[in-house]
Amino acid sequence: MRVSVLVLDGVFDTGLSVVLDTLAMANELSDADRRTRFDVVTCGVRRTVTTAQGFRVGIERAALRARPDLVIVPALGCKTPETIAAALDQGDVADACALVRSWSRSGAMIAGACTATFVLAASGILDGGRATTTWWLSPVLRSTSHA
Repeated sequence: MRVSVLVLDGVFDTGLSVVLDTLAMANELSDADRRTRFDVVTCGVRRTVTTAQGFRVGIERAALRARPDLVIVPALGCKTPETIAAALDQGDVADACALVRSWSRSGAMIAGACTATFVLAASGILDGGRATTTWWLSPVLRSTSHA
């Protein structure tokens, strides 16, 4: 399965590492006679991202990759409605929303961890569907309309 971990500026450091560690562990623990279950690519709409803690992460350009089977967007390093609104106004988020819409329309499964659900909501792919986020931000998610 081709998995693209779509990383945006301001990604929650732990959120990114948990996603990558979980997929790596699944691959390491899979039956040795089978080929690697997850072909994981860390990608984004820019060449590098800066995490919420200020670490620079080199990533592959998502637009140059074949359509993934699964896209996982790790949490944004946002904790309040104000910081989420500011993050959603960033240029890379708008570009990521267009990419997520395109991948979703072409059949990719899309997942967002925690505050990344706001990116998915902004993309419009959650319209008419069900989603959840962290408990203290769920009222804000309910009011989020896509761009």
